[in-house]
Amino acid sequence: MAPPPLRSTFPLPRLASFRTGAPKTTRVHVARGALGALGHLDAPLGLDPEARHVLVTDERVDRLHGQRLVALLRGRGLDVAYVVVPEGEGSKSLAQYVALVDRVLELGADERTTMISLGGGVVCNLTGMIAATLFRGVRLVHVPTTLMSQADAAIGHKQALNGPRGKNLVGSYYAPDLVWVDPDTLLTLEERWVRDGFAEILKHALAQDEALLACVSQPDATLRDLDFVTECIERTVALKCSTIDADPLERDEAMVLQYGHTVGHAVEHAAGYALGHGESVAIGMVAAARIAADLVGVDTVDAHRELLHRWALPTEIPRELDPSLLLDRIRRGKRCTGETLWMALVDGPARLARHGRGCAWPVPVDECARILGWYPTHRGSFAPCAVH
Repeated sequence: MAPPPLRSTFPLPRLASFRTGAPKTTRVHVARGALGALGHLDAPLGLDPEARHVLVTDERVDRLHGQRLVALLRGRGLDVAYVVVPEGEGSKSLAQYVALVDRVLELGADERTTMISLGGGVVCNLTGMIAATLFRGVRLVHVPTTLMSQADAAIGHKQALNGPRGKNLVGSYYAPDLVWVDPDTLLTLEERWVRDGFAEILKHALAQDEALLACVSQPDATLRDLDFVTECIERTVALKCSTIDADPLERDEAMVLQYGHTVGHAVEHAAGYALGHGESVAIGMVAAARIAADLVGVDTVDAHRELLHRWALPTEIPRELDPSLLLDRIRRGKRCTGETLWMALVDGPARLARHGRGCAWPVPVDECARILGWYPTHRGSFAPCAVH
């Protein structure tokens, strides 16, 4: 028979409690001509002159800005390797991530390396995922060149990749050290993609800030006026930074960052990315306004449509998209638990609706389908219908 286990004769120790993990501060600079100014700074982008750094861009941005930025940095004696990935949402994938990790290591990156993204949201997210995971985290700098990335994707600490089952389903919270925003790069952007990025600014206006709403509602405002656009970027960056600082995991007030994204992500993915992210979010905001009119009892649908039409953004779900596919993508989103969607809704101009003590509204998936006219007969089966 085995002997009984020995018992300690010492008293139980006092429970020791420790805290670790200091918060990280991200510096965001917004200024017209900021890209060219890097050639005059003593320490451009704060890069370590003794380390090898890796700049990631895509094929289009490479032609427009990549070679210029690399020349500026190398001209200051910095060791900068250069990687160009294919343009488009397809590069924001696990396959591209794996290939890029191998390439970055091949180029001699080490723990002192800074990963630098130059481009739009796809490049920001792909580079951010590399920085978050390489050697368990290296320094990250974003140099965004699209309005979408300058006002949204590069600001904050969410890095993500897409997969066959949905958008942004694999990711990490990892804050950049520096974001260097030059609105003059928008001069090289097609008008459609300037409008697409402006949708994220309109999101903050419609759901969060009356002053920004008044700014974007000016009858004579135009996206060809870069001083106006720069002001909108500055206002949006300030809003987003303060929101993230107060609620970094987006459980309450920062639900505003998800406004329009529940349906928007589903539309974007189901459309095979033929619609831009901002165009999809614009559609998603109108869908959210319709849901709020039904569940919250405050109808801002016409106000949403009027403002989005003012900026030539779409407001209706394309008729050719299969409702069953949309519901499948919504169910796979990160804000869906079981059969409940957790959504940001508004109950007035520039004001999030509150549910109990917070801003996350529980919306049953079947209710979402009913309100949007998708009419599920049972899970996985949908009657034909017109999408209004």
